[in-house]
Amino acid sequence: MKKFALCLFLSFLIAITASLSSCFSPKAGIRTENHQERISDKNITIKLWHIWNTDIDANRTTLEAGLNLVKKAYPEIAFEVDATENETYKTRIKTAIAVNDAPDIFFAWGGGVSESFVNSGKVLCLDQYYTAEVQQALPREYLQYQTYNDHIYGFPFMRCYAVLYANKEIFNENNLSIPETYDELLETSHILSSRGIAAFAVAGQDMWPLMFHYATLALREMGPAAVRNALSGRDTFMQQGFIEAGYKLLELKEAGAFGEDCLSKALEQSVNEFKEGERAMYYHGSWATGGFTADIPIADNIVPCKYPGTGGAYDDTFLGGAVDCWMVSAATKHPDEAASVIIMLAEVISSLGSQTGMALPMWNSNMNIDILPGQNMSDYMHIRKIYSNVVKLTEDVGMDESVLWWDTYLGSKGSRCNELIVNMFTEELTPEQFVIEMDALIKSK
Repeated sequence: MKKFALCLFLSFLIAITASLSSCFSPKAGIRTENHQERISDKNITIKLWHIWNTDIDANRTTLEAGLNLVKKAYPEIAFEVDATENETYKTRIKTAIAVNDAPDIFFAWGGGVSESFVNSGKVLCLDQYYTAEVQQALPREYLQYQTYNDHIYGFPFMRCYAVLYANKEIFNENNLSIPETYDELLETSHILSSRGIAAFAVAGQDMWPLMFHYATLALREMGPAAVRNALSGRDTFMQQGFIEAGYKLLELKEAGAFGEDCLSKALEQSVNEFKEGERAMYYHGSWATGGFTADIPIADNIVPCKYPGTGGAYDDTFLGGAVDCWMVSAATKHPDEAASVIIMLAEVISSLGSQTGMALPMWNSNMNIDILPGQNMSDYMHIRKIYSNVVKLTEDVGMDESVLWWDTYLGSKGSRCNELIVNMFTEELTPEQFVIEMDALIKSK
């Protein structure tokens, strides 16, 4: 057995060595090569803003590795890179665009968040850069949240969905099965709570993790089309399914599913509770996979699953989609260079994301990229194992089976939506009052 394991490990090393010897040459990529003709010989500076200012998941590592490859491809470009925390960034980029001080390239959420940016004429239209070769690598179906009035304004790099990560060891030790239905989840939450264990690690302080739970329960009750109709104002939230989802959230709270102090927990603290084996489950974006490295206590016990169903027709639906993207300011002095860079950066990050667990497959890339600095063989193998299961779980998910995160869908109204869900969670609003407030929010200007 030891001999077999040694042979397997040596074979893996040989494969990685081969990858290193032929690793991606940035100048050779067809997307880069085509746009290289547009690039001037003059040295220029491009400002780039993004949201990954901490190392609690794989996103920052992936971005930095991708940027390093882009910098090698474009030595004539000096990049000024600036990172701002997620929630703060939303205000910062909105303000910068409003006062005509946006960077050349900026991270953006498609859908409702960027709609006002596009409508104001402050974002560069990218139609001319979506060539036949780019289209072959990135099918138009993945651009639905970057397309406004039939024109393209961003290139996505990350397809992601909300996934339930379960620690099978906790379930085994308590003679329980990972819940597949809401009723099982409720019963499991009662049992675990009585034994001093919260079912979920939740960063209630950030609000949007609680939105994930309510929005998914509403999705199970109502289905994607009905949820989108309510979020867009084509229909009302005052329907029984939205109210029932609210009561289910409160039932879980009463059962101790979220612990006693989840509203005081920030993101890093909550994910660490799960990684340390203190919580049974963690419901988060699929990008969380990249943080499940070999050295965490529960590394061998993480099982990705669907959120428990309610027994209706929509139990196979997911929150999420290909919304994270790069956009270019319409005011940039270097539109061709910036557009060329974001095409390459989106493709590189998407390719790297399959290695770091950050992004689900989207770009049909032929890039060959070696293991990232700081990622050892054990990390790679653990992440790949979980990642492959997440891919299988979500591989057939399309627009008909999914809805964007509600705060992203609603754009500037997203933060208030999250606040209303927290108000319902703390019982400042009843579910009946919550749906009335949501309708008022959607109709507000």
